[in-house]
Amino acid sequence: MVYPDEPTCWKLVDQYPDSNARERAFEIVRKLAHMDFLQYGALFEDGAKAPYFRFENAAQERFFQWWSDLENETLRREEHPMLLEHLAKYRSLMPSLALLFHLIDVADERNAGSVTLQAAEMAIGWCELLAAHARRVYGMVTVSRKPAAAQLAEKLSSGVLGTRFALRDVYRKDWRLFDTKERAEAACQELIQAYWLREVPRPRGVHNGRPSTQYKVNANIPKTNPTKLT
Repeated sequence: MVYPDEPTCWKLVDQYPDSNARERAFEIVRKLAHMDFLQYGALFEDGAKAPYFRFENAAQERFFQWWSDLENETLRREEHPMLLEHLAKYRSLMPSLALLFHLIDVADERNAGSVTLQAAEMAIGWCELLAAHARRVYGMVTVSRKPAAAQLAEKLSSGVLGTRFALRDVYRKDWRLFDTKERAEAACQELIQAYWLREVPRPRGVHNGRPSTQYKVNANIPKTNPTKLT
């Protein structure tokens, strides 16, 4: 998943492709498709479904260091839950990429045996690049929620919605930024995370019509201008 910048200028390039590089790439793919990995350092255990490779010692230590940073720093920052869920998948993405880079080197007759430190470093670099793109992609959702959540917080502070309200009470009022049910719900979810709201069951005796999500307003929220959401 990538979201690159548009080039600042456009330049016409009219030249033949690098035929040697193309043939080299095709040959690597062909070898990988037919490779007996056991002949190139893969291990196989009884009961296993497929052979596997190990990191060499230096690469293993680098992976442990990177994994520790991921768990103790990256995943402990104040990130949006959607982005945290995405970045948590890098636990398996990094070693998967390292293996792919290593196998490309094997097919290109540059390496064999355990996954190298060079392949591990390349995988870490790619994870950093992909994480930067992921933050930009998810930012289209997480950043767009903030103005709507701030506007809803202002409505709650003024008491317009009372102490308890249904989701439809928000998106049926034709307020700016709440023209759809989905946008209203996203703003409510932001305020739930900020402890301004909590979801509550419908009152007893209400049976007419379809069920509607309801929210209870925190009694301790400011009653004037809301604190800026960050």
